[in-house]
Amino acid sequence: MFEAIKETLYLEKSLLVQNELKLSSSNERNYRIYVNITLQHFTEMFSVDYN
Repeated sequence: MFEAIKETLYLEKSLLVQNELKLSSSNERNYRIYVNITLQHFTEMFSVDYN
């Protein structure tokens, strides 16, 4: 299952990077904020609590 999660995250990241390359510079800052929030969401969703 962990491999499937890693693959999903990799595909999501790839799509985000591809989309980012298509954006004009005027949208770059807002999009970077969106990417950071999205990646943070995935990290929190799949994080493991070791405590």
